[in-house]
Amino acid sequence: MAAINGALQEIWAFAPSALRHRRVGGFLRAPVSVTLDLEQYSAEVTITGWEPWMAGCSIRIGGETADNAIRAEEELVQPYLGPTASGVAATVYHDCISLAPGETEIFGPVEIPQTRRLSAAGSLAEFECYDVAQVGGNEYGHLWVKLHSSARQPAQPWAYFVDAEEGATGPVTRLRVLPIPDQLYPLRYSVRLAPPAIEEADILPDEDPGVEFPLPEGWDESVLLPLAIRRFTTHAAFAAAGPAVVTEINRQAMVAMGILRKWSPSRAAARLIGGFR
Repeated sequence: MAAINGALQEIWAFAPSALRHRRVGGFLRAPVSVTLDLEQYSAEVTITGWEPWMAGCSIRIGGETADNAIRAEEELVQPYLGPTASGVAATVYHDCISLAPGETEIFGPVEIPQTRRLSAAGSLAEFECYDVAQVGGNEYGHLWVKLHSSARQPAQPWAYFVDAEEGATGPVTRLRVLPIPDQLYPLRYSVRLAPPAIEEADILPDEDPGVEFPLPEGWDESVLLPLAIRRFTTHAAFAAAGPAVVTEINRQAMVAMGILRKWSPSRAAARLIGGFR
């Protein structure tokens, strides 16, 4: 099983992007009103109106001078500084999207279809500077940042950043946007898929386990099998195998990698030249 999963990961590293990437569509919801039960100087919260998509999103709490964020269903990022209260009105802004299971990375272009392509920030510091009033420097090369003196204004997002943080069940990768959305927006972007893996129950199942291999249709025996066998040669069962056997196993594995590298869903040899239609 370890040899097969290792071979699948090896295939995944060299497979064409068509097998590893997926173009997906999502959306940013319009601002949502909720109520909160809060305790002064505590990040613990009870959210009436909670939905799972809110994890990681910005929240504007009535009476607070700065926006907060939701870490998990019952936890804020920043402690609440106001007086202990129940039923406090708040607004959740859908300014981040968490990756779905099986998706490991988000990459551009990120766009609001037929409207605009969002600009990518190279770092979290750069991304957060997009949300300030003014950035400048002096003659000595020192950077200064003047923060907003009032609440951020919701608008159509134009910038994004991808980061990862610890979620309720482990690390979570999130796509964040700025400004905070003022209404419902469709969103389109690409994701990198995690390599498939098999479990012990998949080896001799009573029915199809439903594990899809990252291979061109019909090439399982020519690509997956040789690579899995090459990895299995490290097992003690191959200790007595002669050099000729190992050489043949390596030859078949190299052929398999050659098949994988040459495979592509597109065979177009020409380049598209703008202006000729």
